[in-house]
Amino acid sequence: MKTKMSMIVKAMAALFAFAFAGAAMAETWIDTDTGIEWSYKVIESSSTVQVGTGDRNTPAITNVTAGAIAVPATIAGMPVSKIAKYAFQNCTNITSVTVPAGVTSIDLCAFCDCSALTSVTIPDSVTSLGDTLFRYSALVNFDIPAGVTKIGEQMFYGCTSLESVTIPDSVTRIDRLAFAKCTKLEKTDIPDSVAKIGSGAFAGCSKWADENGWIIVRDVLYGYVGEARDVATPEGVVEISGDALYAMGGYGVPQLNSITIPNTVTNVGSNAFGGQSYITSIVIPSSVKSIGGSVFWYCTALERVDISEGVSSIGSSTFGGCSKLATVSIPSSLASIGADAFKGTALATVYYSSSDTEERVKGLVSASGYDVSGVEFIRTYPTETVDGVTWTYHVVGGAAQIGSGGSRSPAIATDTTGAIEVPATLGGYPVTSIARYAFYNCTNITSVVVQDGVTSIDTCAFCDCSALESVTLPDSVTSLGESVFRDTAI
Repeated sequence: MKTKMSMIVKAMAALFAFAFAGAAMAETWIDTDTGIEWSYKVIESSSTVQVGTGDRNTPAITNVTAGAIAVPATIAGMPVSKIAKYAFQNCTNITSVTVPAGVTSIDLCAFCDCSALTSVTIPDSVTSLGDTLFRYSALVNFDIPAGVTKIGEQMFYGCTSLESVTIPDSVTRIDRLAFAKCTKLEKTDIPDSVAKIGSGAFAGCSKWADENGWIIVRDVLYGYVGEARDVATPEGVVEISGDALYAMGGYGVPQLNSITIPNTVTNVGSNAFGGQSYITSIVIPSSVKSIGGSVFWYCTALERVDISEGVSSIGSSTFGGCSKLATVSIPSSLASIGADAFKGTALATVYYSSSDTEERVKGLVSASGYDVSGVEFIRTYPTETVDGVTWTYHVVGGAAQIGSGGSRSPAIATDTTGAIEVPATLGGYPVTSIARYAFYNCTNITSVVVQDGVTSIDTCAFCDCSALESVTLPDSVTSLGESVFRDTAI
């Protein structure tokens, strides 16, 4: 027992020794000119000083310090080279800060939540600025130093007083939500050096909007602050950024009744339509290749989503919380569905392509974590309108077959009238066969011309077409099924 107690005491002593050793690394220094007491740490590798401890609960100065602040160039006889993360966080009474030459980096959130801070002067020696650096500050103007290469995530988030920012051509990337909610920010020149702009980078930058309310930068949609509620994303937009139309993010995005996505869009970012609680249906065009995570998060009125052929992936939680979503169409191009994509939905019916299999589609939905035991999977067929007639067809072996081949399922509407010509191609595929029941019970058609290239016409293709007097077949036809012309007027 004594041995165990001795071990416990030694362990606790070691723990306290470690804690106090760590605490000893942080020191304080009083600037005799200003009377301000500064917390700092020595950077042993360079014999320089960082202002602040890096602890969010221990700012570099007391948070009651007020007015204009100048960071000392030296502390305790050593040059200042860095401003630590959280150094001035929540110092709500300081109005301006001047950073001395020699400082090379300012870490994340160093000035965040400084609600009275209107001005920060930073020297060209600074080459690194951290994420969330000025979040919820009162900055009005800011010039990014010439050596900085990145505008970090949420760097100016919620800076509602910010009017101008100068971006040098050293910057190569602007990260996620960098300028989100900067409602007074005038449109800024983005140099060609910027190769990547993160999702939601300009969400809520209402002064960047065009005359219709769209916030578009480099053909990417970052937001909408317009008056219309039934909208179509402008032609030419190639991407809908994450959070672009997020109605619950405080970005000034209104609740929309409907939205049409043009076939120029190739990517839809995470949470792009989150919280749009009035939209009941949406079509994802074939140009889109991927749908990000949580794109339709809590679109609580959404009932149906049609995903066109061409989409290859759906992210995690894409339809999470869409409590009325009952119907989804899934293309054969879809290769993956992320975890919990349909969590919290009422998914009951999944339509899939005629060129796909129920087993594969069911496996995709199941792999996302959704219980498919109560879901009905229905095979569907493509259509194309030629000369005013809409044709149902499906692709077999690289060629189109007229009709679905289903029992008594005609390829055209049964009230179609007059003379009909079977198209030579559908969907870009040559028509080589006519499925069974393709024209079954089309009682108003009077003649049909079948184009050269068709080789087979299946069972009952024209049966019960009571007004059909003439069918012209090409020499390419080598097979006619049973009851092909039964009960016609031929």
